[in-house]
Amino acid sequence: MSVAARAPSTSALVNGTSVQLLERGRGRPLLFLHPEIGIASDAPVLDRLAERAHVIVPSHPGFGVSELPKYFTSVDDLAYFYLDLLDVLDLAETVVVGVSLGAWIAAEIAVKSTQRLSHLVLANAVGIKVGDRETRDIADIFALTEDKLNALAYFDQKLGERDYKTMPEAEVRIAARNREATARYAW
Repeated sequence: MSVAARAPSTSALVNGTSVQLLERGRGRPLLFLHPEIGIASDAPVLDRLAERAHVIVPSHPGFGVSELPKYFTSVDDLAYFYLDLLDVLDLAETVVVGVSLGAWIAAEIAVKSTQRLSHLVLANAVGIKVGDRETRDIADIFALTEDKLNALAYFDQKLGERDYKTMPEAEVRIAARNREATARYAW
């Protein structure tokens, strides 16, 4: 088995909320916060990261098969949840990597506490306003057609294409759940 060997998904219980976790690799802890579309357990990026780190990939509360507390309504709630997860897992000197919505959450974590963090990596961060007040620099992903969203989100737009008619029903349900959770937290 390679260093990046895939462990089956597990779960963690944080303040009464169960979240699905993927873990692989060894070494320094790396918390990977996925984008709004979720993360597939066979995503190549996870194997690449696991070559040099112990990669921990939670499915955000309300995404995938993770529970959704009724009182969670914002990215702020997710940031505090992940600070508690770092405590529950007793992680220290953790590299936090966030992509898209996950990057927004990662930035909010770092604003609240860096006690358990060593590095912060933000890729394609959404929700973070960096321009002046007159500049619209956050795309309304709910108002865009799928092809326009894919053009913004992917270098290779074909990676974002999904044929919901041919997907297994369980995958379609997860895709819908991820979309609903994104609206709940980010809209």
